[in-house]
Amino acid sequence: VCTPYKAGNIYFTKKDATVYSICLYPDAQQPISLKVEIPYSGDVSSVTLLENGEALSFTRENNGISVT
Repeated sequence: VCTPYKAGNIYFTKKDATVYSICLYPDAQQPISLKVEIPYSGDVSSVTLLENGEALSFTRENNGISVT
């Protein structure tokens, strides 16, 4: 597992060389954001939506990555 394990509403886990980031919302009525800021400073080569395997666009930001 990678640290930090939690940052705000973002949780992390790791299997082999793959890091998983899970964004939790407080309730089902909250709309899903079109942009998610992930506070992760490690190397990132791709971001994939686990639900359907869709590759997502991302950019490196000062505090991590921004996924759109």
